[in-house]
Amino acid sequence: MRVCFLLGGLTSSGGIGRVTSVLANQLAECKDIDCCLLSYYDAKRENVYAISDKVEQSFLFPAYCSMTKCMTQGGPGRLRVFLQNNAIDIIVACGALFFPVSVRAVKGTRIRCICWEHTSPASGADHRFQGLARRYGISKSDMNVVLTKSAVRMYVENFGCRNTLQIYNPIDQSVLERASAYQRDSKRIISVGRLTYQKNFSLAVEAASRVLPAFPGWTWDIYGEGEEREQLERLIQKKGLYGRVRLRGEVDNLYDLYQDYSFAVMTSRYEGFPMSLLEGLGNGLPLISFDIATGPDEIITSGENGFLVEAGNVDMLAERMREMMLDSEKREQMSRKSRKRIPDFSMANFVNKWAALLAMM
Repeated sequence: MRVCFLLGGLTSSGGIGRVTSVLANQLAECKDIDCCLLSYYDAKRENVYAISDKVEQSFLFPAYCSMTKCMTQGGPGRLRVFLQNNAIDIIVACGALFFPVSVRAVKGTRIRCICWEHTSPASGADHRFQGLARRYGISKSDMNVVLTKSAVRMYVENFGCRNTLQIYNPIDQSVLERASAYQRDSKRIISVGRLTYQKNFSLAVEAASRVLPAFPGWTWDIYGEGEEREQLERLIQKKGLYGRVRLRGEVDNLYDLYQDYSFAVMTSRYEGFPMSLLEGLGNGLPLISFDIATGPDEIITSGENGFLVEAGNVDMLAERMREMMLDSEKREQMSRKSRKRIPDFSMANFVNKWAALLAMM
């Protein structure tokens, strides 16, 4: 069986590239499965994720091509030729923007198409055509894969789509290999994500301004890069938080750093299934997150391994942070509860469910 994963690319950090590369690498070790990663275009940069030598890599376009141009000027036909020339049996469209070109490419062929949702089905904020692309693609695919149980409900209730399977993203095995004992005396808070509208870090800075002044010695580190860096730097300065809220950028050893932190916070406006929370859970960190549509409530049991906070409610976020910072015993108890959830998001479950799905196609 030959499987092709179509995605935006592997040259910049992001959840889709990370989890797709992990899946392809794992499936390539399975008997009778050959994997190909097909990036939308050649960005002329090196991959940021390690790819197995057993996984083929190709590009649909030699340079960037808008999705409108792709769909109106032969993109589906170009993809069909690639799939047929490479004897692909199943294409997996990774992200809603690639659903239409994929289902169009396989029309009239024996090639099967799986549409793999990577964000909240309620969101269209990543691209102005995202919602339309999702609705069109999932109505014509052979199977749809979503990340959470709540996303399954959205597919049924909002789109009338029932050929949908839920598979959780896994905790990266490297996270578990690097995890160590919980540091109950740590006074450091961690957040991870691109500095973009989606991740909503301006509210993190606002919450910090209400909490950190009363807690000398505590700091909040945010790992990631993005277009909102300058805006956030100005906000940090304005709030008098220089040196207390620190933009750490992208680092190569993030998995080695989680062990230095007391708890993790996520302020996103929307997610598919937040990898940063999974990484924190894999390190036994207590977790605090806005209770957005998909993801957090399937990782966090509020009051047990962390807190869910009404989306966008900065006052409540600040209050839950104070509660966590004041009580090291509670943090340690929550850490133990986080570790108990690790088997729910194992790599073995993830790969086995995908392998079973591909076999049934």
